[in-house]
Amino acid sequence: MRQTLRYFQPDSQLRHCSEENSSQLTPTGNLAADLAYIQQLFTNDSDFSVQYLEIDDPGKLDCCFLYLDSMVDRDSLSHMMSKAVQLRQKAGQLKPEDVMQTILSMGKVEKFNDLNLAAKEIAGGKVVVLTAKSEGIACVTLKGPSGRSIEEAPSESVIRGPRDGFVEDIRTNTNLIRRRIKSPKLKFQQLTVGELTETSVSVAYIEGIVDLGIVEEIKRRLQRIIIDGILESGYLEEFIEDTPASLFPQIMPTERPDRVAEALLSGRGAILVDNTPYVLIVPVTFPYLIQSAEDYYERFVYTSFIRLLRYITLNISLILPAFYIAVGSFHQDILPTKLLISFARTREELPLPLALEVFMLEFIFEMIREAGVRLPRQVGSAVSIVGALVIGDAAIKAGLVSPVTVMVVASTAIANLTIPTIAGANSIRLTRFVLMLAATFFGLMGIVVSLIVILAHLASIRSFGIPYLAPLAPTAFSDLKDSFIRAPHWLLSKRPMQLAKHNQVRQANNNKGEPPKSEH
Repeated sequence: MRQTLRYFQPDSQLRHCSEENSSQLTPTGNLAADLAYIQQLFTNDSDFSVQYLEIDDPGKLDCCFLYLDSMVDRDSLSHMMSKAVQLRQKAGQLKPEDVMQTILSMGKVEKFNDLNLAAKEIAGGKVVVLTAKSEGIACVTLKGPSGRSIEEAPSESVIRGPRDGFVEDIRTNTNLIRRRIKSPKLKFQQLTVGELTETSVSVAYIEGIVDLGIVEEIKRRLQRIIIDGILESGYLEEFIEDTPASLFPQIMPTERPDRVAEALLSGRGAILVDNTPYVLIVPVTFPYLIQSAEDYYERFVYTSFIRLLRYITLNISLILPAFYIAVGSFHQDILPTKLLISFARTREELPLPLALEVFMLEFIFEMIREAGVRLPRQVGSAVSIVGALVIGDAAIKAGLVSPVTVMVVASTAIANLTIPTIAGANSIRLTRFVLMLAATFFGLMGIVVSLIVILAHLASIRSFGIPYLAPLAPTAFSDLKDSFIRAPHWLLSKRPMQLAKHNQVRQANNNKGEPPKSEH
């Protein structure tokens, strides 16, 4: 057993093949020619390796193993090859077909007859086995270098709840979901997207709960994507949204397996993409973006209070700066006299108009936020806090902004952080600037008209056919128990009406806890 990288002149039977590898090319049985064809596809690739066995006669090539060195576990490969060597030592003589049978008995092996498919499997990190006779091609899955270990999702931390998060390996992510839903009704349908990257994409759903029309629509939108590569789930997100130009996302990315499991149990689907820890949940509604996975782990009284608090802070984050600009620039007469005098005194010697002052501080806070994200985690939060304090204090002392403006912008930034999902928080951040522009030119009337337009837009868009404002519009009173507030689990007996149309019953109606009955 030796390792080498030999190049043979291709047989004339293979010379007619074009560079397009999508067509099937059956092995000739001439190992030298078959090997040469695959080697041509990996020309100038130093990672491509060939190990071969000389079985019948020394110096004669009878069997070879083709793989990419950086993607294969060498110990497992050596173990597989040693099996063939041990078989030869026991039998005294080994034939190429014996090698193939030995490999096929090891498990995780596929057999096919296509050289182009063999090249794709090698590029995907598998080991391909060629023999001197036309015995087919074996493809062996050998675990390569391990990826990132499972750890807590950094973007969706919780106080109470599971601490595991998705990683970049789609198989590991599938396992994390199956650990929570141990049912044969949990289905994963795998697709491949990207002509060069051939990224594995898996559509997850629970059979009997999800509307199969939603699953078919997800698959249809994925299959129509024609692109050279998919490197992250964000690529797919923009291709399959109903209204991609909207500021509001119709797909929710998450790093939490428990969040995906809850979505599947509710009748939603999930899209897993290889090489990313973010799984896409579809369809989603706007109220769903304001909910957290932790809402179902805490007691319902506390959760209901927190949800109401989030809706209040959502409106603060969205409207407060615009309202401050409108009142300070156009409608000072609605302020009480004492407050108006105090407001005028703070702005007496400031050089900038109120609207420009607010926009400048908002821009500075966005820069600080972005810098904090890009810095290492250990120093990012400290730099964000210290930078905001130093810049705000320096701006006040320099006479560029008023303390009230700093307080308004800071309150807005804090309110935005209470929104638990990144997708929901980012949409509110962007919409806030639209309202600020409207308030700058038209005052309160601009804010009111803008809010009406935004609500009309939210009512018009859909997520995979589901109304975006459900269960508010159209109103489903049974679903309101899990929207602005969360009712106790024993009251949540049905799944969302718009999602699980054919299987709405989640639990029995008599699950409420009660004290034991007295025997006296």
